[in-house]
Amino acid sequence: MFRTMSASSLVLILIIIMSAGAYSGEITHVIETELTTSQIAGGEADGMSLDAKGYGRMNYLGYPSLPYRVISLLLPQGEEVRSYYLEEGTVIEVPGRFDLEPFEGEYLDDGSRRGIEVSDGEVAGADGVFPSFRVRFMGTRVYRGYKIAAFAIYPVRYGLDTGELSVETGMVLRVETEPSLSKDYTERVRHVEGFRERSLVEVEALVDNPSEAPGYIFDDVRVENSERGFLPGYLPGLEGSEVSYLIITNEEMAPVFQQLADSKTKKGVPAVVKTVEWITANSWSGADLAETLRSFIVEAYAKWGVEWVLLGGDTDVIPARYGYVSFYSGEFIPTDMYYSCLDGNWNADGDSIWGEAYAGLMIPGDNADLYSEVFVGRIPVSTYDEAETVIGKSMSYEAALETASKNKFLLLAEVISPSPYEPGMDIILDGAEILESVHNLYLDPDPDRHSIRLYEDYTTFPGSYEISYSAAMD
Repeated sequence: MFRTMSASSLVLILIIIMSAGAYSGEITHVIETELTTSQIAGGEADGMSLDAKGYGRMNYLGYPSLPYRVISLLLPQGEEVRSYYLEEGTVIEVPGRFDLEPFEGEYLDDGSRRGIEVSDGEVAGADGVFPSFRVRFMGTRVYRGYKIAAFAIYPVRYGLDTGELSVETGMVLRVETEPSLSKDYTERVRHVEGFRERSLVEVEALVDNPSEAPGYIFDDVRVENSERGFLPGYLPGLEGSEVSYLIITNEEMAPVFQQLADSKTKKGVPAVVKTVEWITANSWSGADLAETLRSFIVEAYAKWGVEWVLLGGDTDVIPARYGYVSFYSGEFIPTDMYYSCLDGNWNADGDSIWGEAYAGLMIPGDNADLYSEVFVGRIPVSTYDEAETVIGKSMSYEAALETASKNKFLLLAEVISPSPYEPGMDIILDGAEILESVHNLYLDPDPDRHSIRLYEDYTTFPGSYEISYSAAMD
């Protein structure tokens, strides 16, 4: 059905023109897909690949990697998706016949290949048109109280047997909503000055219907500041001072991390240190230590007003959560997102596997919500001496007396797409382009700032060098 393709490519730039109107019970979203440029690069070609800027690409093994777009819609407050429907638009036939190369998988460093294995009936219709679906509901997630529904839109169709290519435009996505019967997210209780304003700006950037966001109303509780200074409560609650920065470590390293917390507090970021031993003795116990710590973070976010969390220890001190990813052959991946994404249940089905995705009526999976409510970082230290070294360097860097290192910058970038990249390939997205804008705007104009740029596509950017492990560590 397909042949092995050359580096030649058909490039489509699809512009999405969207408008949205919402009222109680229904959201209407218009999607206009305009084909503005089609180009065959490389002259005579055995085959082509299809790309569209700003789109994801389908990963089904043996099928063309066609572009698709995820539409994120903010639902009315207190409501959930009841049904959805994508009304047909106008189909634009692209002149000619195209032999699009099949997706052969993403090759990893160990030589293994990743890709989604499916049968013809799952993704292609009886008429040989791929994909057979036009829209898929990807679920609803919550970010700091804002409920967001995601839909994957597939505007491009390809005839597997005929080679015909078409693009659909003018589709109308209609989403019917109804009152939600449950509140399956972490409710922020304490009012913190500026938090809601920052969250509003962030959610407006996340969704495709930002005009819906100002309609959300929150009743956070205002707590009067103590005249006696910073006095947080013993446990997360509305009594005592607000806490913005939470550090979790063990008893051995707590004195070192307390120095960092004191420094943060003096700079206007109220911080506290809590140990793993103290949390396990004084808060709700989960199925394991990771769940116990996450539950404490949930309480601290809701009642203290925590916005930043530092995990002060390697995985022997604070365990990583291994989430199950089933997109390809299936594997367990360690992630600290478990401690930052505070909504949903990462083990809703109660088995021994965390973070499972929905796989059908018989395999509902879990309810992991991957929008982060708090910013999480980790300092992977295991002993007092290691912590003292790292914290000492961190505080030294922030000190006004130390200035030399603040003017030295190392910029590292790889080609993001295609992946893996080989010299000579057509580049869709290059991380170096992003760093070059930073370099040209903020670093290069200042003669006191010195930068070294290591890029995978270094020949395109004069003055940069080839990236490698040894060059980065040197």
